[in-house]
Amino acid sequence: MSERKKILILGNGFDLAHFLPTKYEHFITAMCAVEKSPPSEPLSFDNIFHELLADEDFFLSKTKEMYKTEEVKIPVEDLNILKEKLSSNGWFQYFKDYLDSGIDTWIDFENEIKVVLDVICSVLEKNSDKNEIIDVKNYGGYLNIIATEFFEEFNANKNHYINVLLKLGILRSI
Repeated sequence: MSERKKILILGNGFDLAHFLPTKYEHFITAMCAVEKSPPSEPLSFDNIFHELLADEDFFLSKTKEMYKTEEVKIPVEDLNILKEKLSSNGWFQYFKDYLDSGIDTWIDFENEIKVVLDVICSVLEKNSDKNEIIDVKNYGGYLNIIATEFFEEFNANKNHYINVLLKLGILRSI
């Protein structure tokens, strides 16, 4: 009999206690700032967290007080590479719409990932039961009809499933 190994992950708040902007909200806000940034200017700490500085003034002010945040700059070359990667990153495209949705902590974020993976698994399971694959490249203008027929069995969840797959870039609308 093989021994099962366990991993214990403990979050102790060390990063937040030291005023490091590592919350889920900080991450998504930073990536949104990258996505919206002008293509010819480096991005500074203040530009990255501009939206949160007013809302979370104490935390980020303390961060600025304790660390040399004025030295934080994302160079234009790196910024443009990051922007390109974000534009094709289905997970970011999905989660950026959830910034004000009640996903406040990393565990909320992880729970939402589970919801998304459940949708994907349900679709793949249904797809494998019918031994068919929706290949969006082959259906041309008929994708909407085929996708609607494929998702009919999901009943009330049909639109939710389609929207999740569209946001992740797994399903494309033509």
